[in-house]
Amino acid sequence: MSDQESGVIATVIASHTPRMAYEDKAWDFTLGLIDGLKELGASLRELNPDLIVVNTTHWITTFDWVITSHDHHKGICIAEEAPHLIPELPYDRPGDQAYAEALNDDLNGAEIPSYTTDAKHFHWDYGTAVPLQYLDPESKIPAVLTPTCYASTLDENLQVGRQIDATAKHLGKRAVVIVSNALTHLVVRGPDTWPLPEHMEMDHKFIDMVKAADVDGATNYLPDYARDAKCEMGGRGLGVFLGASKAMEESAGNLSGAQFGPYAQSSASGNANLSLVAA
Repeated sequence: MSDQESGVIATVIASHTPRMAYEDKAWDFTLGLIDGLKELGASLRELNPDLIVVNTTHWITTFDWVITSHDHHKGICIAEEAPHLIPELPYDRPGDQAYAEALNDDLNGAEIPSYTTDAKHFHWDYGTAVPLQYLDPESKIPAVLTPTCYASTLDENLQVGRQIDATAKHLGKRAVVIVSNALTHLVVRGPDTWPLPEHMEMDHKFIDMVKAADVDGATNYLPDYARDAKCEMGGRGLGVFLGASKAMEESAGNLSGAQFGPYAQSSASGNANLSLVAA
């Protein structure tokens, strides 16, 4: 168990294919991913986090970072790109307005354009709703959501990951960063289709680096990997993961990496549940 008093205490890459949204209807190739998320969630809850910060690839902003500042999240998630797969997935979870506002101030102070939203009719994307229901099924841990900012660079995403940690430290909060992100993402029609062999090879190289807690190696690999493996949203979320992981490493010392569940396909995307915690 991490004995850090504040800051990022765990970082996660979580799978989120819409075919795993309802466990009783989940496609066979997603069942191992679901079991992995459940096991991972149990380990995260043992760390007693104060907060989950989600970075999702299915809420996309164009120019600015947007941070949810709702006191409470309650609504229905619909997969707008695939409503036949997720017509309604309810969520009901506390938020953390103070953290959201502080992160927003800190990002703007670092000249990263950002604003908060507590829009009444804002609704979660499935990249958030799907993994959180398995990671924290009682919905007790407060969550703050961040998007994929399309105008951002990989370096900016690394910086945002670091800032998530710095803001948590400033507020004395123990935060888990959950990046909802596939790996290779050159998707095709056909849910059972595996990624191209060369893309799977690159995925496994990245996975092995995370499992070995080689944050620097994975960070150096990221630009070529994101480009050549066609990672989801250009690997931006992976940048948030690695930036937050590096900040955690600098505070906690050695990290321990793990994979929960199998590597699995979904329409030629590569999917895995990965985590880093203090060793």
